[in-house]
Amino acid sequence: GFIAFAQTLRPQFNPLCLDSVEGYCVSMYHKEKQYLLDLINGIPGRLNLTLDLWTSNQGTGYVFIRGHFIDSDGNIHHPILNVVTVPSPDSGDSLNQTIMTCISDWHLEGRVLTLALDKSLTSETVKSPCNRCTTGNEQNY
Repeated sequence: GFIAFAQTLRPQFNPLCLDSVEGYCVSMYHKEKQYLLDLINGIPGRLNLTLDLWTSNQGTGYVFIRGHFIDSDGNIHHPILNVVTVPSPDSGDSLNQTIMTCISDWHLEGRVLTLALDKSLTSETVKSPCNRCTTGNEQNY
């Protein structure tokens, strides 16, 4: 197969095992997450979150939470903070738990200015976690 073909082209070719590739990917993920945490902790203001919901043909929902902020050097950032599979995307409890977990994982309590929702979501669905996570408990919907 492919390995024999690659070794014919380059005899020094030595394929990595799955565990090595997985370890490298996990290590890179943790390094990038720490970089983003440090960047977010250093911003002078608050950040905005957007919530997008995609539903597969099988009815599984995928929630994408993206953070939008300006760093201390004036650069705009908008990384994807979390992608979560939600078994029942129409359930407010599933979405609320997803949002609160992301806010907690990224240490964003009290630092969220606004939460912009996908057009398929209603503000009533995610109202309760927003009240607890926005600065000063303002309602920004």
